[in-house]
Amino acid sequence: MKNKFYRYFILTLFLILAGGAAFLTTKVKVNYDLTKYLPKDSETKLALEMLENEFGNKAVVQLMIEEASIADALKFKETIQEIEGIENVKWLDDAFDLSLPKEMIPDELKARFYHEGNALLYLSFQGDDYDLEVEKAIDLIREKLKDEKISFRGEALHIIEARAIASDEVFEILLIIIPVIILILFLAAKSWFEPIIILFVLGIAVLLNLGTNIFITDISYITQTMVMALQLAISLDFSLFLVHRYYEERKKGEDVMEATIKATKATFKTITASALTTIMGFLALTFMSYRIGIDIGIVLGKGVLFSYLSVIILMPVVIIISSPLLDKTHRGFIPKLGGLSKILYGGRIFIIGFFLLLSITFFQIQSKAKFNYGSQALSDENSQVTLEKQKISKEFGSYNPIVILVKNGNPEDELKLVQDLMMDERIISVESLVTVAPEIPREFLPDEIKRLYIGPNYTRFILNTVIEKEGEEMFAMVDFLRLTTKKHYLDYYLIGNASSTAEIKDTTEKDSLLVNVLSAAAVGFIILIIFRSISIPLLLLLIIETSIWINIGILKLQDIRITYIGYLVILALQLGATIDYAVLLTGRYLEARKEKEPREAIRLSLNSSSNSLLISSLVLAIAGYGISIISDIKEVHDIGLLIGRGAILSASLVILVLPVFLLLLDKVIMKTTIRK
Repeated sequence: MKNKFYRYFILTLFLILAGGAAFLTTKVKVNYDLTKYLPKDSETKLALEMLENEFGNKAVVQLMIEEASIADALKFKETIQEIEGIENVKWLDDAFDLSLPKEMIPDELKARFYHEGNALLYLSFQGDDYDLEVEKAIDLIREKLKDEKISFRGEALHIIEARAIASDEVFEILLIIIPVIILILFLAAKSWFEPIIILFVLGIAVLLNLGTNIFITDISYITQTMVMALQLAISLDFSLFLVHRYYEERKKGEDVMEATIKATKATFKTITASALTTIMGFLALTFMSYRIGIDIGIVLGKGVLFSYLSVIILMPVVIIISSPLLDKTHRGFIPKLGGLSKILYGGRIFIIGFFLLLSITFFQIQSKAKFNYGSQALSDENSQVTLEKQKISKEFGSYNPIVILVKNGNPEDELKLVQDLMMDERIISVESLVTVAPEIPREFLPDEIKRLYIGPNYTRFILNTVIEKEGEEMFAMVDFLRLTTKKHYLDYYLIGNASSTAEIKDTTEKDSLLVNVLSAAAVGFIILIIFRSISIPLLLLLIIETSIWINIGILKLQDIRITYIGYLVILALQLGATIDYAVLLTGRYLEARKEKEPREAIRLSLNSSSNSLLISSLVLAIAGYGISIISDIKEVHDIGLLIGRGAILSASLVILVLPVFLLLLDKVIMKTTIRK
């Protein structure tokens, strides 16, 4: 470190790696299909594979053209059919001879394809809902029909909008959050140059994380949207611990080199503990059977690791190089918290009693919180996709298709299944060969019609249901479909949003206890090793777990449903990220206790940790709330909301409750901690 060559070598190496990572970032693939993360043996995955093998998993979209005559609709159909990427366009003329008088058109056909001058075309694409070529084809249709009033409806439209929102929001979040973080750092820092150093080092860490995502097949749009802001906010305290300790050493009269070396040594244990607890919290997500946990856990865990390495290796170099600017200090605006120690000591019995009451109460309340499980990509009811869907629904009714595949058999069994399904009022229609052409012998039907419903091994039924929103009624309907189909066919598959959401619900609920136990055990073990104490891990876990219970319990009190993915992520993220505050305060307390009595040690530890603790929690809170406010992606919004509130709750309990526990349990802690 004392050799200039090594300093500039380290700096140059990190800059080269960051430049390469920045280039690789543009090559990382983003996935928008949440069913991909279901276990390999899940019913939904097997069903999608079977659908692909038997019929091809093609995107199907409805297109409504307003104020169109039958002749106009036929002309538009021909125009659309010629667009690259379109496999088939289905309309009224495919089911009825339009050379016959219009009065002869059956009412059910009219209701399906043509209503009060509005034509509804069914478009089948060569790719699936997630294929970029489908988006290009839809854009071409909009361009060719730009003079007409048109609306689209279908799952592919939601995917397209989610893709656009996710790509835009990454930068929107950063453009809003980063200036706020910079402002906080400038107001709180002891040097005007401090924020530049911190953001420079952490910016390199963020680039390294994003670039190394190239080695993952793809990352989810949920992870992509929030990873940069969260990595920056979560790992900010590493750099704060080091820089603020550097100031302390300089204040003691040490020169730049010695101050940097001593600060690095003194904070190594705390920074390592903070990094490891955060990483372990994220790695707990990788044990989820719903494999989006692996995606989020690896990307964010990897990000914290890069932040840790950058702070431990690069930041000391940057501090030394920029010390002339860094040493031009000013008084920060973050208050010292040492004065709280008298108040906390005076109200210690009340504080502990109130905390235990909160802990028990919210543990029970949070267990009753309710969640959403499906991929609710958009929360904006005024989005183009939502408004167009509502237009079509107004003219032609709901469209929420579910596909059932059953083993090929005889028409009588198929008819019985259709009749049983139609007994449920939630089923609007069932489309199959026995309903499309019930009176024509199958051997006389055109091959193109038969191929729509009869595959090599399976027969396809396409159901349209009235259920649009996720809830108990949707899950009840899925149970009905399973029981009814199983009554007639032992071998069957369900495909659709309702069935995949029901399976995601069943899968993620099993992951809850696993994530909870693993994250707590891993974090507790790291704290045990770092502090060489049995009592400290239990105490710190109680403080942060209580803040998590309050965070989730507030949802129940407000009667707010969030996505279950957000809940599972926050179990690991809030524990791993905010226990750093408790680690910092406890580490400072134990350091002060070598020479001071408990009450004085608490005062000193609050004073010395207040700057890092308050800045770190404030930045994480702003990052979380900022993501929540900006994002139109439901999962990202929910995670942001819980992170923001969780940071405030955790910091509050660490500042107001942990010092009291340290005072009251001082003798127990000293006896159960191995101290040098």
